Amino acid sequence: MIHFRPQLSYRGFASRIYLPSDADLECLGSKMPYAFVLFDPTMLSGGLTTSTLGPQQTARGYSSQEDGCYVTHLVGSSSQAAGFVLQVYDTERQELWTPQPIVFNNILGSAQEPFWLKKIYKLPVNGQLQARVTNLATAPNSIQVVAWGIRD
Repeated sequence: MIHFRPQLSYRGFASRIYLPSDADLECLGSKMPYAFVLFDPTMLSGGLTTSTLGPQQTARGYSSQEDGCYVTHLVGSSSQAAGFVLQVYDTERQELWTPQPIVFNNILGSAQEPFWLKKIYKLPVNGQLQARVTNLATAPNSIQVVAWGIRD
């Protein structure tokens, strides 16, 4: 049996160290694994037609999912060592996921070390998650953020 570390009240929304509690995980039951792209420059409208974000440029992405989707962790990639900054906003609940932006180069997870959310996050029905990403590099940066989880 896997034992998870306790959650601390002073922590924010997500963590690289602390995982969801056993009670949170039990509610997942036999749901299907699920992933969706939260940010990718090639998916954006508004004239951005390349697969990279310019030096220190900011762009927004968004994603709407069907009912019954849950996010458990985030994974990001950056072609530049400087990384990027990510903020996620839930339009239905009108709330930011974290009060401070998530800095990729030292916080946001990779495939080897995912960025686990402190609590499993049920996506809003008819809502939208908006991602604002800022390239921290002084060169073009190919950035992608994927939300992983499960769905009914």
